[in-house]
Amino acid sequence: MKKIILILLTIFSVMIFSDESDLFYKRIQVAGTATETLMPDTASIMFTIYTENEDMNKASEENAGLLDRYKTLLSKSGVKYEKIESVTYNSNKREYWDSILVNKGEKEYSTSLNIEITVNDQNKLREIVNILSGENINYFSKSGREFGIYNFNISESAKDTKTSYQKALERYKNLESKVLKTNLVDGVRIASYDTSEKSLEKYDRVKKEKHVVTHVIKIKTGDVKNLGKLINLGYTLNITPNSYIQYDINNKEQIENRLYEKAYLEAKKKADKILAKTDLGLQKPLSVTDNSRYSIQPYNEYFSNYNSLARAADEVKKSSDKELMDLANTSNLVISPKKLTVTKTVNIEFQMNKK
Repeated sequence: MKKIILILLTIFSVMIFSDESDLFYKRIQVAGTATETLMPDTASIMFTIYTENEDMNKASEENAGLLDRYKTLLSKSGVKYEKIESVTYNSNKREYWDSILVNKGEKEYSTSLNIEITVNDQNKLREIVNILSGENINYFSKSGREFGIYNFNISESAKDTKTSYQKALERYKNLESKVLKTNLVDGVRIASYDTSEKSLEKYDRVKKEKHVVTHVIKIKTGDVKNLGKLINLGYTLNITPNSYIQYDINNKEQIENRLYEKAYLEAKKKADKILAKTDLGLQKPLSVTDNSRYSIQPYNEYFSNYNSLARAADEVKKSSDKELMDLANTSNLVISPKKLTVTKTVNIEFQMNKK
C-alpha cells in the first residue's frame, strides 16, 4: 500500500493538464486482481489450568506447578512456542457435599427374646395390649393355630453379647412380674432367643469447602505442525484447551503490498492491451481505488477437544515426565489448518494521449 501511495504522489506532482475537456474524454478505467493462497505460520490457543484444594495456598501452588511442568514437557518433547501469557486468573470457594465415615470399626450386639403368653380369657386381651404398649411393645401376634397362645419380642443392644442378653433378660423379668400380677394371663415364658451383630459404621453427609484456582493461559507458537502434540501434552496434565485455535500469518503488510503491486501491474497490462491497436497511449494514472473486500486477519478454526488422556490429579503427580510424554504419544491428534486465500483488487483510471 505504501508503494501505491508513493506512486500516486509522484503522479499528481508531475501531472499538468492544459485542457480540462480533453482530460475528461481521454481516460480509461481498468481493474487488476492478484490472488495468493497462504498457509498460516502462527497459531494461538488458550488452555485452562484448574486446581482445587482445601487450602488456598496449596491450590495456587499446584496451579503454578502444573504450568511449570507443562513448559518442561514441551521443552523435552521438542515442541516450540513463542510465548505463554496469562489471560485470566481467579480464585474462589466451592461448596460441596461429601460422605464421611463415622464410628469406624464400631459394632453392637442385639439380643431378641421371643416371649410367649397364654390367655384363655379373650376378653382380657385389650388390657394386656395396653400393658404391653406401656412397655414399648407394639407388636402382638397369635401363635399358629393354638388357642390362647400369643407372641411378642423384647430386644436390647449392647457392645457385647453377654450384656445385651442380660439387659433383655432383666426387661423380661420386669415385664413378667407386671403381667402376672394383673392375673390377666395364664402363663408367660421365653420361647426362644437370638443374638445378632450389627455394625455401627455409617456415612454422614457433610458440607465442605474447597478453594478453586482457574488460570487461563494463551500459547502462541510458530510450530504449527506440532499443534496436536502441544495439545496432548496439556491433556496429560489435565490442562484443557478451548475448542478453537486462532491462526495468523506473519508479514501481512509485506504480503498485501506485493499483491497490490501485482494487481496494479495486471491492470496496466490490460490497459496496454486494449490500446495496442489504437493511436492512444497511457499516461500516469489519475486515480487508484482499492476494491478489496478484506485485509489479512487472524481467523479461528474449531476442533473437537475430546480428551482421552485425562487421569486423576494424584495419578498425574506420581507420573514421571517420560511416562506423561509416552502417554501423549498414544493419541495421534492431527491438527491441519486450512489455507487462506487472499485477494486484492484495484480499479485504476489512466489518462490517455495520442502517440
